[in-house]
Amino acid sequence: LSGLSNITGGSLRGVQVAGIANINGNDLAGVSLSGLTGIAGNNAYGVMVSGLATITGNNTRGLLAGGLLNVSGEQATGFHLAGLADITGEDFKGISITGLLGLAGENLTGVQLSGLANIAAGNATGIQLGGLGNVTGGTLHGMQLGAANMAVRARGLQIGLFNYYKESLDGFQLGLINANPNT
Repeated sequence: LSGLSNITGGSLRGVQVAGIANINGNDLAGVSLSGLTGIAGNNAYGVMVSGLATITGNNTRGLLAGGLLNVSGEQATGFHLAGLADITGEDFKGISITGLLGLAGENLTGVQLSGLANIAAGNATGIQLGGLGNVTGGTLHGMQLGAANMAVRARGLQIGLFNYYKESLDGFQLGLINANPNT
């Protein structure tokens, strides 16, 4: 418990509470509550809540809540809540709710809900709900709901003003403009 910051060069198992920052050089297993920033240099298992940003170097399992930003270096599983953006370097499995942007660097399994846009650079299995749009760089297995929806391949449902698939659609598009390379 610290009024300013907790800094651990190794791993932490337990509870950290700090007015400004919690910084762990390796793993966090437990609870980290900080006024501004929570950082786990390697993996985080449990709960991280920070007023500004939560950052993990590798894998995350559990709850991540950053007032503005969540960043997970590789794999992330659980519930992520962020005021602006939730960014996962590789695969995300769970529920991501953000004010502006949800980004999975590779695959999404679960739900992305954002005020502006959601992006799954690889495949998406589940639901993408974005105020402006949703993008799946591989195959969508599920549903996209937003003003503009795009997928390379889609197996499911696209609902929006503009819906696009690049290679194939095994499902249904409901929108003002439904497009593909042959349109």
